[in-house]
Amino acid sequence: MRIILIIVFFYTISNAIELPKSIGTYGKLYEIVEIDWYKDLEEKFTKFHNDVNITQKLKKIVEKRMFTDIGLASCTENKMYEELLTIKYSKDVVFQGTVIYKSGQEVNILEKMPLDGYIVVMDIVSEEEFEMLYSIVSDNKVKLRVYVSKGNIREIQEKIKTKFPNRVNILIGAAQKIVLDRLKIRCVPTVAYQVGNKMKFNEIRVTDDEE
Repeated sequence: MRIILIIVFFYTISNAIELPKSIGTYGKLYEIVEIDWYKDLEEKFTKFHNDVNITQKLKKIVEKRMFTDIGLASCTENKMYEELLTIKYSKDVVFQGTVIYKSGQEVNILEKMPLDGYIVVMDIVSEEEFEMLYSIVSDNKVKLRVYVSKGNIREIQEKIKTKFPNRVNILIGAAQKIVLDRLKIRCVPTVAYQVGNKMKFNEIRVTDDEE
């Protein structure tokens, strides 16, 4: 009896998983007219990629976004000076129930966050300005943070990468006015670095071509 049940079980399973069989066609047949979405997307992408006008427009948009100009004044004289970088809290700073800084308290930023390397803030548009940047990079092997107040960020990055392929300690980005205000940058070009607990600034006079 047990053997018979096993035979019936396997027969039932074999019929259940039997491959479907064609039973013919009924009614009128129509060709599939739906668009292959992948092929359609591929064709549109190819058309978009080959469209010179669209490519140029996108390139112009990208280039425009990479250009910065915050309108910082040019330095009129060579000057070196030192400043304390302090921040005054307008209210208590509380961390996990403990008052870290009290309202009205002044804190020297450099004592809490020491600056490694140099900060360079400058317009980089003309060939003379690029040459000045190259000279600063060549003369200083320390970490450089280059804040561009006017210029094409991507172009500057590419030129520095080509000119100094082995330098990995050069950071180039767009200058933010709020950051420069906190750093007390007054004009460009300016090179700044930490000396003791103060920031030392070296303002470089820009020569007028008409002089």
